[in-house]
Amino acid sequence: FFFDITKCCMIELKKQHPKVHAFLSMSDCSTCYLEVYVTSTNDSNDIPRNGLIFPDAHLQVLPCTAINDQAKIIKLKLSHLPMLPIDGVLARIKTSLAVFGNALLAIGIGTEHATGFFMGSGFAVIDI
Repeated sequence: FFFDITKCCMIELKKQHPKVHAFLSMSDCSTCYLEVYVTSTNDSNDIPRNGLIFPDAHLQVLPCTAINDQAKIIKLKLSHLPMLPIDGVLARIKTSLAVFGNALLAIGIGTEHATGFFMGSGFAVIDI
């Protein structure tokens, strides 16, 4: 499983998932990730379903499973998206990219950090 991390993430991970037996810290430009290893029999808090919860920030971070080494990942930058409420924008992105089926790995939109305002851009990740 992969988590986007900060230093406090590892502490929360240990508190919430004490039977994780190994991890690797990785970086992709300015984003850091924590690759987490736990056996299904030792996953006492169901990492895929519960992820990590940061109560002070009212935030739950869910991991994604690792992809195989044969994957060909394409990251799409989406711009000039319709200025709709966030749920509407996400629904339209999903509809537009539905032709990719299970190859669509992730979608998201850009929001302004302090206000949460939608900024008209987004991204999609596809395994071709």
